[in-house]
Formats: sequence, structure tokens, C-alpha cells
Amino acid sequence: MKILKKNNYEFTAQFDETQKLHSLKCELLEKDPDPVEPYLRIKTEHLKPLFNECDNELMTGEYDDKEDSLYIQMAFKVDGVFFESAYFIDLNTGEVRFAMDKPLIDLKEFVIPEEFEEDLKERINELKGQDKMYDLLNNARLDQYFSDKYIPVFIDYAGYMEQLIKTNRCDECAKRFKYRLSKFCKEFYSKDRYYQINSCL
Repeated sequence: MKILKKNNYEFTAQFDETQKLHSLKCELLEKDPDPVEPYLRIKTEHLKPLFNECDNELMTGEYDDKEDSLYIQMAFKVDGVFFESAYFIDLNTGEVRFAMDKPLIDLKEFVIPEEFEEDLKERINELKGQDKMYDLLNNARLDQYFSDKYIPVFIDYAGYMEQLIKTNRCDECAKRFKYRLSKFCKEFYSKDRYYQINSCL
């Protein structure tokens, strides 16, 4: 995988592995247990690289058969901060785009790092003394701190997803159905977008 561009809270990458990218939706995602819920979820066994997360309730995915893409949205509460993030993956080209929101600080749980400069510590302590739960602190140093802390995790996770593509079980999958799927579950999946995705395994 190559990183093409990286800024605060976002990056663009390119998978080296571009064969059978459609297998990613089967390897990574599963149908929501609620039968009326149209979204897919990241399988719990694939959450550990994301801050040792184990609950996939807020880890949803959507497959767009027209654009041939995956949109994966996640929400995290980590180290006293809350933020949402998302990947957009083009299954034709292997391009990956990622962005995360500026984190909201939980004023009761956030522990001010020792390396913060005194004026930043004072500002956060002032906010902690106010009667509110979360705050969005606009500060370039804080943005850099959060970006340096969290973006590498999401870059590594993009690499993790690329490894799942290499696990590809499309040939095995095609042999299990009563009619072949042209060695892809893509055509089958596009006929019924919300078919239970893990039946394709």
C-alpha cells in the first residue's frame, strides 16, 4: 500500500493488491443482526487493530454496487476523546480515502498529557472547570497531537484491510452456490444489495 497524501485528520492511499477487491466486503463485513437494518457491520474479529475495540455497533459499512465502492463509518471513544471517521474504498481502482472528525474532548475523562505546553494545559483546565461534558477545542497544536496519535492507526488499518483482500475466498465461494458467480460475488450481491453477506463465505 502506498500513501499518496496525508494531512491533519485525513489521508489518501492506494492498495498494491487490486485483484478481486470485492472479496473485502465478504472478509471484513457482515449483515447487521437486525433484519430490517440495511447497513453492514465490521466483523468483531477485525476490530482489535482499532484501539482494541470490541463492539461493532457503531462500525457500519455500505456497499454501493453502482459506484462499486465500500463506505465504512466508525465512531470511537478513546483516551477521553470522541470522534467519527470514515473510509471510502474504490473497489475498481484500490484507491482508499480516509477522514476523521476533529475529536471532541470529554472534559471529565481526558487526561492532559505532560508534554503539552503550559498555556494549552491551562486552557483545557479552564474548560474542565466549566459545567459541560464535551468541548471542541480549536487549537493547531492539539490538532497536530491528535493527528499524530490517531492517523497512524488508521493507516495501519488500511494495510490490514489490504491483507484481508489477499485472503480472498472468491473461488471457493463460487463453487458453493448452485449457479456460478463469474468467480465474484459482485453480480450476485448487486441483485440483492442487502442479502446476508456472510452467506457468501
